[in-house]
Amino acid sequence: MNLIYKTRNIFMSIFLFVLMIFFMFSCTDTKKNQDFPFYKQSNSNSCGPACLRMIFKYYGEDYTEEYLNKITHADSVRGTSFLDLNDAANLHGLIAKGVKINFDELNTMVPLPCIVHWNPNHFVVVYKIENSKIYVADPGDSLKVYTKEEFCDSWFEPEYADEKAGVALVFEKRSAN
Repeated sequence: MNLIYKTRNIFMSIFLFVLMIFFMFSCTDTKKNQDFPFYKQSNSNSCGPACLRMIFKYYGEDYTEEYLNKITHADSVRGTSFLDLNDAANLHGLIAKGVKINFDELNTMVPLPCIVHWNPNHFVVVYKIENSKIYVADPGDSLKVYTKEEFCDSWFEPEYADEKAGVALVFEKRSAN
């Protein structure tokens, strides 16, 4: 009977050690992969302010989504607009500009992160493009990775279908003079 308890204790010790190693590495990998600040939106129409919150956090500023809802005039019916996001960013130390661009321009000319109009009525943040993969922070879901085709299917605006273009709100930090 004593041998059974000793064997069980050794097995449990090995099991716990392996489990601890597993969690240690998985936590390290998660932290490494989440190098972009992510916030979920608080309701179905607050994706714009949640995206702007991620952008501000990236640039070292911390605002609540509630405050950003207020200054972007977000409401529970219509959400907010690119213009309201642009104005709020400009009000708080960023230079923001809305642009209509194609994917190649997004990939080569746009400073990331940026906010893009997504599907019919949603905003997401594009924070990295690397090796034909587009890294997106979707405040309605999570951090995601898309292929170029998957990304463009959700990003291209119907009215710009012939041009294969979408819209983006690009940012840069205003220099302190």
